[in-house]
Amino acid sequence: MGDHFHRINKQNRLISVLYREAELKLKPIKIALLWAFDIYLSLIMVSLRNFTSKA
Repeated sequence: MGDHFHRINKQNRLISVLYREAELKLKPIKIALLWAFDIYLSLIMVSLRNFTSKA
């Protein structure tokens, strides 16, 4: 019983370490995506404003 619990605990620790590693690697990507989305939205807003002012 105790051995089984210990093995699960070790596995969970490994998973949490991997998760933390992945999070560190993905953070810049997430930030870049947010930036890109923000720029994309502002470009759409600007083009919409231009379109409506021309119409």
